[in-house]
Amino acid sequence: MNQNPNLFNKISLFSGKLSFVLALLSAVFLYLRVDEQGFQNPISASLLGSLLFCIFMGVLLILIGRCNLPSFKLDASEQGER
Repeated sequence: MNQNPNLFNKISLFSGKLSFVLALLSAVFLYLRVDEQGFQNPISASLLGSLLFCIFMGVLLILIGRCNLPSFKLDASEQGER
């Protein structure tokens, strides 16, 4: 992991953690909904889809937040060579 994470890395980490919290909330609501009406209800299917989406997005965003992204800015020495 890089020593000084930039703003993009911090936002990605925060968004990944928030996505896991949303996945947890979707799982709780899905559990309560399935007890009442089962998996045949379209709302239960939507909650299951939200749960899977939030889990996978959380994993992806945390991986992005922990990687060391290079800077794509040109240095002054590289600009003079052109």
